[in-house]
Amino acid sequence: MTSRSTSTASLLFVTLVLAVPPVRADDDPQAAEGKARALFLEGKALVAGQRWAEACVRFEQSLEHVPGIGTKYNLADCWEKLGRTASAQALFLGVAADARAAGDGAREQVARERAAALEPRLVRLLVEVE
Repeated sequence: MTSRSTSTASLLFVTLVLAVPPVRADDDPQAAEGKARALFLEGKALVAGQRWAEACVRFEQSLEHVPGIGTKYNLADCWEKLGRTASAQALFLGVAADARAAGDGAREQVARERAAALEPRLVRLLVEVE
């Protein structure tokens, strides 16, 4: 094989390797669901122990695998407990929108009520430019 053939073959090999995405567990919907569920349950256990910061991390990690409405709701609740009221309110509104799209009126109403309850606690910044 000439050096030109070797270079062409090497370039072709590198191109093919880079073009094929690596196989991850998240590429398998069942594996992603399993990971998300395990992380969600860990989050719920941490909530039971009022370990809010750790629970929030588990809910966030769960959402990386499967963006479930219940997980979003629990994360919003967790953020509220940590004083992240604006983030919590925004996520509650997102949950309400997701619930509406899913036809879950009861969950939508609860999420909207939670978002509305946070409204008076939001910090506002007013910038006046003269």
